[in-house]
Amino acid sequence: MNNHKNRYILAILLTLTGFALSVNAAPPMITTFTKILKAKSFAFGMFFMIQYLCFSAASFLGNYLKRKRGMSNEVLASIGLFAVSALFMFTQLFINDAGMLIWLIILGLCGGLIETFSTDILAGIEKRGSARLISLSQVFYCAGGIGSPLVVGIFLHFSLPWSWTFIFLGLLILGIGLNFFFVRKRDGIPREEKGGPEEGGVEPRPGERNPFFVLLMVLMFTYTVMEMGAAIWIPFYFEKGKMLAPHLAAVGLSCYWAGMLVGRGLIVVGFRNTGIPRLLLLFLPLCTAAIIITLTASHMIVLMAAAFLFGFGAGPLWPAVVAYSKHLNISSTYTGTIIGIGAVGAAVGPFLGGFFINSLGVGFLFFWFLILSVILVGIATFVHRFAARA
Repeated sequence: MNNHKNRYILAILLTLTGFALSVNAAPPMITTFTKILKAKSFAFGMFFMIQYLCFSAASFLGNYLKRKRGMSNEVLASIGLFAVSALFMFTQLFINDAGMLIWLIILGLCGGLIETFSTDILAGIEKRGSARLISLSQVFYCAGGIGSPLVVGIFLHFSLPWSWTFIFLGLLILGIGLNFFFVRKRDGIPREEKGGPEEGGVEPRPGERNPFFVLLMVLMFTYTVMEMGAAIWIPFYFEKGKMLAPHLAAVGLSCYWAGMLVGRGLIVVGFRNTGIPRLLLLFLPLCTAAIIITLTASHMIVLMAAAFLFGFGAGPLWPAVVAYSKHLNISSTYTGTIIGIGAVGAAVGPFLGGFFINSLGVGFLFFWFLILSVILVGIATFVHRFAARA
């Protein structure tokens, strides 16, 4: 049984790798696409915002299909994988202004199905009071996020037709989808018996909507606004605000994602006896410290270290909130809603970052991040104190 369950979990984790392969393929191709379409890069910024909004719409649409049509998480995630694979293999048909927007909308909807409902499956298997499995899913996501740009870079380096890149990635995603389909069919769906409530946790009653739900929505939205705002604008801030060379500014973003990977991976191998509310209080203040260091520092090495610390402190929050939302509520619909709200924040973050840079100057960007991090620490403190009394 353990081998069957492990194969099933691995197949689900790989779906997150497939999702990351799809969502990180287009950004490195922006320069190529702007030349083909003779469009401005700003247009692609708006397109990506629409794509993230479609991630959110997919989670709400999927939850509707679960309630009204009885569709399972596995079916919804499989639809997303096979649709993305087909979309990638026929990308060349969408290379015009309207076609590219349609391509990104479909990619957003399908990607939302994969991420939301694969994560929901993992949250259901996760032991109560733990975020280790959800964190491991983010490690698999990061692997896809690293691999996809590398594949694009290799194809561009050897001057191969750009469409081959998407066909190759589409075949990889198809393989992941087929693996998930056959593993699910052969091994079935394991059911993990839940333990009691986590230390400092709240045991829900059937039909009860936990008051933490709205609070967790605010926490997730605020976090994803900050995470994606940083992911888009850190290079610009380092180059224009800290006067680093463009290639060093890009390294700063790499340091941010490296910290994110280490922070999420650390939950997998450590903090086994740490409740999720306490975990948030351990890591989130590191974000605040990193932002303050960034605002006051000018040396390149210090800025790189601060970017790593920023990502390290922020990394555990997403998987921890998803796992906690699953543990507080009987219905998996709540978890899907939490993830959907996060997708909205991911769309809003880059837009607000650009707005503040244009209206208040690049120097205001990290003051904005500081405000967001303080809000996150405040919410986490409230959650921890309330849970400790429950």
